[in-house]
Amino acid sequence: MMPHQGAPGFSPATPGDPRGSHQRPLRFGGAGVLSAPMRRSGPRGSTVATAIATVLIVLAGCGGMWAASATARANMFPGAPLEDVAAALGTHLDADGDAWRDDLVPALAAQFTDAGSRPGAGDAAALDALGVTRSTEITVAPWRANGDLIDKDRPADVSDAYLATTLTLPDASTTVLNAQGLFVRAFYYDGSDQPEQSRAGEDPTAVAPWALGSLTASGAQSSVVAENESCSDPLQAMVALSTVARTTGTLASPCALGGSAVAVAAGLDAAAIAATFPVLGEYSELPQIPALPGDPEDVGLVQYRFTAGEQNLVAVLVSTQDYGWAFVGIAGAQS
Repeated sequence: MMPHQGAPGFSPATPGDPRGSHQRPLRFGGAGVLSAPMRRSGPRGSTVATAIATVLIVLAGCGGMWAASATARANMFPGAPLEDVAAALGTHLDADGDAWRDDLVPALAAQFTDAGSRPGAGDAAALDALGVTRSTEITVAPWRANGDLIDKDRPADVSDAYLATTLTLPDASTTVLNAQGLFVRAFYYDGSDQPEQSRAGEDPTAVAPWALGSLTASGAQSSVVAENESCSDPLQAMVALSTVARTTGTLASPCALGGSAVAVAAGLDAAAIAATFPVLGEYSELPQIPALPGDPEDVGLVQYRFTAGEQNLVAVLVSTQDYGWAFVGIAGAQS
């Protein structure tokens, strides 16, 4: 049985001191990128100290690598507008290749790549193999209070980010993965290589490009219909599939999308997978490929790694409109 790994690589950071001054230099290299939900009590921007503390957490977790890359990319000053960076990230996430990594601060990019994941998609190759198409839209909103920037005397250095990835399934139903996070950019003054927040009334030596510094799932929306009440838990759906596969030699499941049989990607043999399906029980756990940091019900997409015979596979499930789960299918794993 495989060891439980959950959603590897995503660990909540230790909260920062909300009393920190926004004029204090922000040193990179902290405990880790913020991946816990960011909650505000009150209207947006109503508590400046809370806003500052969140920026401190995100920037403190960017790692020394970001400071080095920011200095090296000083020729980007003043850099692409925030809206353009967000649009480029959406395009890069939907395309093949790894260009999206350059749009994230290095620590956050490393969390996804170490987990074999892409934001909003997880194992994108598995989705492609199962005929799932992706479309990502990212909107931004620099922190404001009463219509003005929280500190209107300083250039903006932090912005809310809202990511929505629409997964269109083979039956044309959709599940939208929603996430929120922060775009950040570091400022450099007086020739120093120490990153800071922006200063009021001072011209920086260089400004790092805007980059996504944190991200966490904020709930999914789905038009997928699951007609069986037994599909309320994705792992138990896998356990039930294991039992059926070993007793009947088929991949039949009431949680299958659009029918009774779980789809398999082209080139895979459903009967061979069923014949060697791993034994799973009530207390079994499987490693996941996290599409987003967060609980499965908030993410809306679950991808379980498992081995059948000598094949490394990924089982893909999406949330449904009645808060259940449906199998999209089984595909080969990237690695």
